[in-house]
Amino acid sequence: MMRSIRLLAGLICGVVFCTPVFARHSESIEKSRKNVSIEHLNTEDGLSDNAIRCILQDNHGFIWIGTENGLNRYDGNDFKIFQKNPNDSKSLQDNRIKTLYQDGAGNLWVGTVAGGLYRYNPSFENFDHWKKETSADSSLSNNGINIICEDSSGFLWIGTAGGGLNVLNPENGEIIQYRHQAYRSESLIDNHVRALYCERKGDLWVGTDSGLDYFDRKNKKFIHQNLQFPGRIPGGSGVGVIYGDQDGFLWLGTAAGLVRFDPTTGKSRLWQPISSTPESYEENRITAIVSETAQDFWIGTLSGGLFTFDGEHFTAVPLGEDNGGIHTGQPGVSSIYRDSAGILWVGTYNGVYKILSRESKFHDWTEEIGANRLTSNYIWPIYEDHEGVIWIGTIAGLNAYDPASGKITQYIHDANNPNSLSNNAVISIFEDSHKNLWIATFTGGLNRFNRKTSTFEHWQYHPDDPQSLPHNLVSCIFEDHSGTLWIGTAKGLAIFDVKENQPKRFLGAANTGSLHDIYVNDIFEDRNGNYWIATSKSGLFCFDPQKGIIGHWQHDSDDPQSISANAVTEIISMPYGSDSSKFRLWLGTEGGGVNVFDPPSKTFRAYTVAEGLSDNTISSMVVDDTGNIWISTENGLTCLTPTNGKIQTFDERDGIPNSQFNPWAGMKARSGRLYFGTSSGIIYFNPQEFTANISQPPPPVVLTGLEIFNRPVSIGEGFPLEASISETQMIRLSYREFLFSLNFAALDFIKPERNRYAYKLEGLHDRWIDIGHRHRVDFTGLSPGEYVFRVKAANSKGIWNEEGTRLKIIITPPPWKTWWAYSLYGLLAIAGLLLWRKHEIDKLRRRNEERRRREHEEAELREARLRAESAEYQAQVLEAKQEAEKQQIRNRIARDLHDEIGSNLSSLSLIGEVMRKHPGLDEEAREAFEDVNQASRHSIEALRDIVWFINPMSDSLSDLAGRMQETANTMLNTMKHQLCTDLQDSGHKINPDVKRNVFLIFKECLHNIIKHSQASQVTIEIRKDGNRLILNISDDGIGFDLETVETGNGLSNLRSRAEQINGQLTIQSVPGRGTSVSLSVNIT
Repeated sequence: MMRSIRLLAGLICGVVFCTPVFARHSESIEKSRKNVSIEHLNTEDGLSDNAIRCILQDNHGFIWIGTENGLNRYDGNDFKIFQKNPNDSKSLQDNRIKTLYQDGAGNLWVGTVAGGLYRYNPSFENFDHWKKETSADSSLSNNGINIICEDSSGFLWIGTAGGGLNVLNPENGEIIQYRHQAYRSESLIDNHVRALYCERKGDLWVGTDSGLDYFDRKNKKFIHQNLQFPGRIPGGSGVGVIYGDQDGFLWLGTAAGLVRFDPTTGKSRLWQPISSTPESYEENRITAIVSETAQDFWIGTLSGGLFTFDGEHFTAVPLGEDNGGIHTGQPGVSSIYRDSAGILWVGTYNGVYKILSRESKFHDWTEEIGANRLTSNYIWPIYEDHEGVIWIGTIAGLNAYDPASGKITQYIHDANNPNSLSNNAVISIFEDSHKNLWIATFTGGLNRFNRKTSTFEHWQYHPDDPQSLPHNLVSCIFEDHSGTLWIGTAKGLAIFDVKENQPKRFLGAANTGSLHDIYVNDIFEDRNGNYWIATSKSGLFCFDPQKGIIGHWQHDSDDPQSISANAVTEIISMPYGSDSSKFRLWLGTEGGGVNVFDPPSKTFRAYTVAEGLSDNTISSMVVDDTGNIWISTENGLTCLTPTNGKIQTFDERDGIPNSQFNPWAGMKARSGRLYFGTSSGIIYFNPQEFTANISQPPPPVVLTGLEIFNRPVSIGEGFPLEASISETQMIRLSYREFLFSLNFAALDFIKPERNRYAYKLEGLHDRWIDIGHRHRVDFTGLSPGEYVFRVKAANSKGIWNEEGTRLKIIITPPPWKTWWAYSLYGLLAIAGLLLWRKHEIDKLRRRNEERRRREHEEAELREARLRAESAEYQAQVLEAKQEAEKQQIRNRIARDLHDEIGSNLSSLSLIGEVMRKHPGLDEEAREAFEDVNQASRHSIEALRDIVWFINPMSDSLSDLAGRMQETANTMLNTMKHQLCTDLQDSGHKINPDVKRNVFLIFKECLHNIIKHSQASQVTIEIRKDGNRLILNISDDGIGFDLETVETGNGLSNLRSRAEQINGQLTIQSVPGRGTSVSLSVNIT
């Protein structure tokens, strides 16, 4: 989907902005340009000041920049600034830096406007200082240092601002002064020395405000050189710059312009940026000279801008405004410096300009084939047919370029010609094995070109024809091993039927339905006859024409080994390993970079911007003759080597005219050239020319900073750094400093933002960790011990410095984990062991004594226990005997009461009953005998209860429950009643007193119900809950008021009996709503 959007956007841009091109600038205009790229650095990037005085690269590779407000060390990522510190005598004492120089021993010398001369100590990042001493001829003659130069003997010549010339012996610090002396013609002509040039043979040239002097070292005299100019030169004859070329000429920067001076003949030749007028003083003042080649120079002026100067023809071309350059009207050029990589650093009063010359290996084919010949410069497919003709598809038509004749033929859509191209937006071009040329278009379907008639045959989508193309956007064309032509569209696949001369929609096996509506970007057939389909938003498919889909892969955010994006733009196959049958698929994606798919493991590995790609949206991929994959993107070109994963990137800074490459616009010609299409034309190049990059030196890698808890660490006492981190081999950190960071840089300034880094911490892990373009690593919580931090880097061309740099890191343990602490622990352990041994011996002795004492006590205890057990047994025997006697008494009493008193009461009741029925008795006697009879029955019932109470055979729960059931049935025979029992252990014996009181409470409750409740229904529950017997009795009678009846004898009797057996009695009653009595008593 995204690709179709890109195509549509390109189509719109082409229609609105593009006209037939390949026009080029006229040669005169083209020659006025220098093929360079320019970058600008200023205070927004970290510079201490925009007013630049001088620039230098040291032996380590750092770029040093002197400004009006401090000295800056640049590593490609950050600026380290050196300025005056009133509390540090070893700091610079003047922030206005005038000149920089590095001597043969690698010492960096710094000259200031009024603070004297300094030598940088890289180990401690501070400075040694030389300055003018009052009335001392052995010190500097002036604190204003303009220029420094080293001669072949190692002496430093120092030009000052008003103090003449000084010579410093760095070994002993001795200084010799040379000044202008009005009475001596052989003295220095002027005390304001601006420029110095030391020739290899030892000659010294001195530029002053009054002209040029030659110093005769043997005779120690100065010889003034008369610079001969035609006419009067505005600005005077002061010399501010001297440069000696290989032919022996001196090139002098003066206020009048550029002067070439021949020391042999004394003749001079002047070049001025503009005509010599009083107003042209600033434009003509030459401030800097650097050679480009033996005869070409870069020339900086005070306000006239920057020029490239042809020393042979004495002509110059300004670096124009359209180059983003330094031109007239901008702040002037103060210095120019060329570093070891050939980068030009231009200091101005508006910051630093970094200029890279682009001797490009990339060529603009637009210019090669001439102007106004292509239908559009917005290029899509490029294809070379069997005759060597190069076919170019654009958004405005099809072009055929014949290299033999140089002729371009255009083919465009003509609404009045049905045999013309069906649509001008050409997406894909393909030549099949029968040499038929097929053209896929954006909205016009499929075309086949007839070379003999130069006509086109069309196939398009028709809604009423299910066998027509699935869609008019045809994205790709592919021929398989059998010669079958596959056509990918925005809505699925089609197969071209050669016999019927008609494409047919691909239906395939039963399970290929998901292929019918997908946007197909590319098709590939592997050695096994399986087809791989790249789609615009559905990921990657693999299908067998007979079996259907056998694989489908989409992005899974939870699986790092899944494909990185669902928009797959292109498929190429690359063999790997010694087995030629093994292959891997390289997949271009939109937004996910390049993916490598391994079919056996079904896993993906992604190469993205993080690994060095130019961009994550892939336009096309082309494999060159050596097996490297060239990947065009929307933001540059990348070369990836599959065997080792190395990556090189290229963009405008490398000479590519346009880094925005178009989809599908890539091709390898039979010559080995690679062609890529952009939004402004075609570029081509020979990839073999880039193998030279391998021989380029790798970038130096340096450590640039140490931070603890995100704060930079200073050098000195009380800090872990005893010297500069870049000069340090080992640091020692406390266990308290558990969060620290290391900063580093690859000192390659071509495209420092594309330098790549990898590190490992030996002692923690032995593998290299690729961190992309990040130049900082944070560590936290490292265990005490010794580690070696190693970092390596690659420049923007993918050239790695495998050795890199290293730093030993010692994390000191806390005091309780040091060797002496462990020694103390050992001594304590030995002492503890001895104490433990003594303790164990004493404990053993005490244990034996205790054992003997305990044995004696246990013997006495056993004897006492035996006596107690004997006494207890005798007591139990006695108790059992007494219990037996008690049971016998209870049995005898129960038997006697039953046999004697019960028999008598029964007789008495019988007599009463007989007498009551005697006919001779009057009514009063009959009532008396009725009372006798009733009293006898009650006495018999009471006697039965007493017999039951004292009978030991009825002391079980079941007996109690049975007695209660029997009593309830007798007493409540006129009421509806229900008795429920839940006795888990019905044979459980209970105390006779408990049995008696429970039964009497039960019986009293029934009496109360009968007499007072007027109830119609009574519910009785008897259950055992653990060790307690629960009795619940409830009726539905009239109830009563507890406060009124609480003092009655009946309720008092109930409570008294419950208390006798330690039971809990609860009575609940509400007038009109019945009464409930609950008893809970322990029966253990």
